[in-house]
Amino acid sequence: MIERGQVNIKNPAVGVGLGAFFYLALAVFPRQSVQGRSEPQFGVLKGRPATLHKIEKSWRPIGGPEANSITITAEIDPLTKLQGLFRFTLYDVSRGRGWCMNSGFGEDPDFRFVGNQPDFLPLRNEDGRFVLEGTKQVRLASIVVQAFDSGAFGRLKAEVNIDGIWSEVPADDGKSYITLPLDENENHIADFWEERWGVLGQKAVDDRDPEPGGLEDGDGFSNFEEYRGFVMKGRWSDTWPGLKDVFVVDDVGRGVGHFTKLGVAVHFLDRTEVSSLADRVVNFNGGYASAGIQKAIYICPAHLPETIFGKVEPTVGTPNVVDRVLIDVGKLRRANPDQAAWALAHLLGHAVNITHHGDFPSVSECDKDIGAVGQPGQAHAGEVNCVMRYVFAFPYYDPGDGTCYPYPIEDTFGTDYCISRAGTGLNGGPKRENGAGDPLPMAGAGSRGPCRSSLAVKGSHANGGSNK
Repeated sequence: MIERGQVNIKNPAVGVGLGAFFYLALAVFPRQSVQGRSEPQFGVLKGRPATLHKIEKSWRPIGGPEANSITITAEIDPLTKLQGLFRFTLYDVSRGRGWCMNSGFGEDPDFRFVGNQPDFLPLRNEDGRFVLEGTKQVRLASIVVQAFDSGAFGRLKAEVNIDGIWSEVPADDGKSYITLPLDENENHIADFWEERWGVLGQKAVDDRDPEPGGLEDGDGFSNFEEYRGFVMKGRWSDTWPGLKDVFVVDDVGRGVGHFTKLGVAVHFLDRTEVSSLADRVVNFNGGYASAGIQKAIYICPAHLPETIFGKVEPTVGTPNVVDRVLIDVGKLRRANPDQAAWALAHLLGHAVNITHHGDFPSVSECDKDIGAVGQPGQAHAGEVNCVMRYVFAFPYYDPGDGTCYPYPIEDTFGTDYCISRAGTGLNGGPKRENGAGDPLPMAGAGSRGPCRSSLAVKGSHANGGSNK
């Protein structure tokens, strides 16, 4: 026996579910007149027989040449045996400048209904709210929304007209609207993207990028900007908000050498993909949730004095501070591959705030203009495998005996960035002699560094020191 108030939903012969009771009641007692209008007895949407479905979680907007679209559906539960006219309203739509962080222009709506959709009236614009209303009684209605921006966001609601009465169609989660894209925390970044990159719960304006370590976290681009993405050499891509991004405009065309050993994500841009070569702003279409302007590194050819392979102007600092990385192309062309890879990494290190291991002496103890290196803490000191350490100088000076010695032939070009000031190899270890009978260690520990802890790619940090 079923007690009063109980319902057996598993055995229809015994009882029916509460929701089904509403549907059956609508079928058996479909209408009664109220003030001259015809209404279902329990209200058009009593028991929520209609639903506006959320979009696929994995969908995100893309603008530009790859602009995409999404189909959205609202339906009345078939158990009600009802049909109606559907009306969809697209509102609170973003109007970002361009269609990603560094391409496009204009500030038109970033989402729009696709035109000429079957069984719908022409689109209406009601003070920035775009309305698409059906012309045919249906149980299920689908419309298509086009994305025109890779950071597009907006809201969409649905209504249904049954027997002349418009009623709001609730979304799957009970809200009166759905977000485009699916964005439950409504920070205007697709939730699946935040989950993928481990930033769910952060703010859209946050700029944390902890890897690789350095002077501070962040790369100058907010979560939203990395989500909205960039055009790089003609192709759009988003970026990873856990890894520092560095953008490069390269007019020399010889790559970046060992610079990638820093662990930053290096992206190459065409000249047209920054605001201008003078300004070099990458996120020039910034607006919503911006972390501020961030510039690219510009590598350009130059003819430099005989002793200079390259230099940065005006000083060592972040990409926002360094106007240009000048490379003497003739010297680069004549260099062997090891030297070229070292030199490029050395100069690009200066463009992310990394300086030498120490200063050059103002007067050479050996009467050479490039400086004796035997004294600890100068430019040739520290880890021998560091690209920021100078190599192959003229004779070095040993302050222990006041003598100048030939530069050790066993020195090599560095291939990485140091994690310590300590001298290694030729610059470290106990007092000893090399195979030629010359004293070691040569230059000892560096007075600056370690290089990796100086890394900075955002803001306006300037590190000073020699810029060559």
